[in-house]
Formats: sequence, structure tokens, C-alpha cells
Amino acid sequence: MKNSIKELMICILVPLLIGVIGAMFSNSSDVYKTLIKPSFAPPSIIFPIVWTILYILMGVSSYIIYKSNNIYNDNALKVYIIQLLINGLWSAIFFNLKAYLIAFIWIILLI
Repeated sequence: MKNSIKELMICILVPLLIGVIGAMFSNSSDVYKTLIKPSFAPPSIIFPIVWTILYILMGVSSYIIYKSNNIYNDNALKVYIIQLLINGLWSAIFFNLKAYLIAFIWIILLI
């Protein structure tokens, strides 16, 4: 049981760490304020809250996959890690480099 809790915590911390690193390499709040947004765009304070919840849920999901007895576990977790890295790098491409076309193409990789 103790080992399972440790594994769950690691699975949750990995996406959170990727999110923190992505946020550290972007000045997203400043850039977001300067973007032309539709009237229904959420305020910038919403993003860290929602992304934290999403990253925690992604970590829990990866733990469930990790613990399940399925022949596709390894492939699923590899795709998950690749997706996390692509997601983490997107912030730097969009907000730091302001390479909007590259960021658009980059995010297509996530679809």
C-alpha cells in the first residue's frame, strides 16, 4: 500500500512538474493580457487553477494505466509522456518566442 501511494504521488508530480517548468519558461500572463481576445475569453487567473486540476487528473489517470494489467500500458504511457513534453514546450513557443505559427503547428501535434 505504501508503495502504491508513492507511485501515485510520482504520477501526479510528473505532470505538475512539467506544467511548472512550462510556466517558468513563459511570461504567459503578460502576453495573454496583450492578445486580442473574444468577449467570452476567461480571465488569466483561471488558467493556473484549471491547468493544475487537469495535471492532477492526468497524473491520476496515468497511475490507473500504470497499475492496470493491460498489454498496451507501455505504449500508452510513452504516448502520454510525449504529449506532456509537447504540451510543456508549447507555452515557451507561444508565449516566450511569440512564434504563433509554429505554436499553432506544434499544438496540432497534440490533436
